[in-house]
Amino acid sequence: MESPTWDQHFLGISASRSSTGLFLSQQQYATQILERAKMLNCNPARTPTESAQKLGADGPPVTDPTLYRSLVGALQYLTFTRPEIAFAVQQICLYMHDPREPHFHALKRILRYIRGTLTHGLQIHVSPSSDLIAYTDADWGGCPASRRSTSGYCVFLGDNLVSWSSKRQGVISRSSAEAEYRGVANAVAETSWIRNLLRELHRPPTKATIVYCDNVSAVYMSSNPVQHQRTKHIEMDIHFVRDKVAIGHFERSKSGCSNCGGMLIMDGTSASDQRQCWTYDVFVSFRGEDIRKSFLDHLFKEFRQKGIHAFRDDNQLSRGEEISSQLYKAIAESRFLIVIFSKDYASSSWCLRELVKIIECKQMADHKHEIRIIFYDVKPNVVRKQTESYAEAFLKHELSNRIEVAKWKEALTMASNLSGWDLQGQANGISKEILAELCNGPLHIGENLVALDSRIKKMDLLRFLFSNKVHMIGICGIGGIGKITFAKAIYNLMDSHFEECSFLDDVQGETKRHGLTHVVMQLINNIMKTTDVTIPNIGQAIMVMKQRMAGRRILLVLDDVDHHDQLEALAVGSKIYK
Repeated sequence: MESPTWDQHFLGISASRSSTGLFLSQQQYATQILERAKMLNCNPARTPTESAQKLGADGPPVTDPTLYRSLVGALQYLTFTRPEIAFAVQQICLYMHDPREPHFHALKRILRYIRGTLTHGLQIHVSPSSDLIAYTDADWGGCPASRRSTSGYCVFLGDNLVSWSSKRQGVISRSSAEAEYRGVANAVAETSWIRNLLRELHRPPTKATIVYCDNVSAVYMSSNPVQHQRTKHIEMDIHFVRDKVAIGHFERSKSGCSNCGGMLIMDGTSASDQRQCWTYDVFVSFRGEDIRKSFLDHLFKEFRQKGIHAFRDDNQLSRGEEISSQLYKAIAESRFLIVIFSKDYASSSWCLRELVKIIECKQMADHKHEIRIIFYDVKPNVVRKQTESYAEAFLKHELSNRIEVAKWKEALTMASNLSGWDLQGQANGISKEILAELCNGPLHIGENLVALDSRIKKMDLLRFLFSNKVHMIGICGIGGIGKITFAKAIYNLMDSHFEECSFLDDVQGETKRHGLTHVVMQLINNIMKTTDVTIPNIGQAIMVMKQRMAGRRILLVLDDVDHHDQLEALAVGSKIYK
């Protein structure tokens, strides 16, 4: 079979490419359906179904059941590019075994809607984002005959709709929360399948998948460790979602949108690999040959020497690709976003668009990017207020890019208000700071560890995340059974839920070699992300910890503790975390 071109029909679907992306349409196929139903000249309808319509099993039988089944089957195929009719088609599919006149009337309503929307289809845009987002909802007890609920979901990859479904649930739900929860389980199963598919295509998602649900009770059920009597009949769905929550594939969070009551965040990684996967360590936004040939070359040399993977647009852009989308993708997939403000930075509209994207990454609710600002031969106040060379640049932009100017100025002001370096040649200091942050990443625990996730699951760590109390977990046993590996896996899994984290290795050995005060100073330096804290004794160390750490959510993992004094100084006795 020959490969189809983008501008011809293939199995009833027309694919056409334009400057806006790819458009999938079944206009010719929909026209054939209308001709078969003899409704090609019917009056169009604005919606595929009546808002208050509830189809039951009553009514006189249709005169031609074969025609009904044929048209309904054809409409099912039409939903491949028309997701807005999925619910309406699902409703009439329920009665294909015994169609009645009200069902045929509902079928005609869908055909009338199609008559008025023949040119509609599925538009796929070029999207700089590759995040998966799913929305789920349920119509509790919507079927008047069986009182079963109908649940549906839609999944977006970036800005594009890639999967959708509307299906009646197999059993009766005794509450709206149960109906919604079954819908959540279906959405989780679908997004898990899509994530696995993307991995097989060597395009794994780099961020967690957000599943929105407008029922707060359903969201709470996903993390509630107690199996209430009223939820036993949905135990399979409960365990399916909660198992992913317990091993770190999900975490509960409040909704990020005004019309959603709650959301679930799904991460496709295991407990041994819970962190954000970055394509690049650093992305650098700059302007000017003076920077490229002097300071920037020195900076990238420092990055290479320290093993920091940095994106550089002058030698990493593939020919023939659209530069804007590739640069936007590089920004989204870089952990550190460095902006080098120079005298000529504002003269480049491309640099300003990069800056807007960088600021957008910072403003994301779940952002994990870190922005660093460098002022190279330009004062911060010039950037902040757009004076001198920046004012001259914007006079030119007003003539050619007036629509974007306000957004550019706002981005410059926001970026210049961030803490930054005022320097010209200290590339070594910048690379050292970034390397220190990168080394503060997940602890290495090896690969293909047997039963690690299942052991973490049994601990039910989720019950600690939403508690305001101070909790302590002890791991004990003979040497060589993997206590340190287990502790590191827990640290990697839990650290993103806390304000500050510290893993102190070999507390017993460090205490013997350098004293307990040294270990406490190490903890303080880890929490405060510094190396210059010097404390003469334990008493002052505890005072510093009380002042700097009281009331904060802190995760502390201590390896090889062999004396009560160590716990007393580091965590328990001082009660600094309460």
